[in-house]
Amino acid sequence: MPPRLFVAHVDAFGVVPLTWWAALILVCGLVLTAAVVRPFTAVTGWRPIPTAATGVWLAVTAALTLGPGNLSPDERAGCAVPDDSTADVLIELGHSLEGALNAVLLLPLGVTLVLASRRALVPGAVVVVLPGLVELAQLFVPGRFCSLTDFVLNAAGGLVGVGFGVGAVLLRQSRRDT
Repeated sequence: MPPRLFVAHVDAFGVVPLTWWAALILVCGLVLTAAVVRPFTAVTGWRPIPTAATGVWLAVTAALTLGPGNLSPDERAGCAVPDDSTADVLIELGHSLEGALNAVLLLPLGVTLVLASRRALVPGAVVVVLPGLVELAQLFVPGRFCSLTDFVLNAAGGLVGVGFGVGAVLLRQSRRDT
């Protein structure tokens, strides 16, 4: 098992380990963000500060979700699919800090993507596709497993963030027009 920097207790039934791998993923993501923000904004016309914030939040998300976990190989059997899909997702959100954290994980990403691009369609697609890719990637990360509930909560939180971002853009435009 990789050495841990510290362990953040998420709920009574499990922990999210923050390992040296997570720190390495975060640093690499931040370096990549610093390297690509200026050329990316020059090509796309996106606003630089929200674009940089988007890159930072992508790095944080990768560090939290793609570092090695603490499950043994016997415990990580594919993808966890709840029996009662919608009901279980809502129950997990209401009864677990981990569920709530999954719901807010991509909320800042949705906001920053809309503020950077001043559009809703691409950010909406990103916050729906990204959690699916993360959950599939977790099949190949030691100590992790993919979860349909995590996907739904991540995507829903990201879409709420897109809604907040659209609201902020519209508010700013209405203030300019007056």
